[in-house]
Amino acid sequence: MPSAFKACRGLSLFDLLITLAVLAILAQWLAPGFSGLIAEQRRLAFAHELASDLRSARLEAVQRNRSVIVHPLDGDWAKGWRMVVDESGKGVTDPSNPVVVQRLGDASVRVAATQNLREQLAFDYLGVPRLPNRGALAGTFHLCEADNEAHRRVVVARTGRVRITREGPPTPLCPA
Repeated sequence: MPSAFKACRGLSLFDLLITLAVLAILAQWLAPGFSGLIAEQRRLAFAHELASDLRSARLEAVQRNRSVIVHPLDGDWAKGWRMVVDESGKGVTDPSNPVVVQRLGDASVRVAATQNLREQLAFDYLGVPRLPNRGALAGTFHLCEADNEAHRRVVVARTGRVRITREGPPTPLCPA
C-alpha cells in the first residue's frame, strides 16, 4: 500500500461526538432568535397577502362596475377572508353572489381591525371603500405584536389605497 494512503485518516468516533455536542449547544442557543424571526415573517406574509387581496378587490370592483365585498371568515380576519361580488345588492348574505377569492388565514397571527372594518370592507364601482350606509371608509388592520418593531398595519385610505406600514406604536385594540 502506498504511503500516501497511510497518512489520510478520517475522524475518530470521539471527534465526531465532540463536534455533534458543540453543534447541539449552538442550536439550542440560537433557536429562540429563529422562532422570533419566523413569527415576524409569518406576520409580514399575512400582511402582504391581505393587502394584495384588498387591492385585487378594489380592481375587481372597478372592472366589473359593481361593489366587491371582502369579509372575514367566521368573523375573524385571522382565520381568513372571502371576496364576493355584490351583484344582487344584498351583500354577503345572498348566496347567489359569486365568490371571487377565499383565503385561509394563519391562526398564529393576531389581527385586530378598527371598528369599521370588523365585519367587512366593501369597494364601490369607483374603487372607493364604502360603509353599508354609503359613507366613505378608512381603517386599519393591526397585526398585533407587543414589540414596536414587529407591529405591522395594513392601512386602507379613504381613496382606496392599501398600504403596509410599521409606523406608530401598537394599539389598545391588540390584547396584551
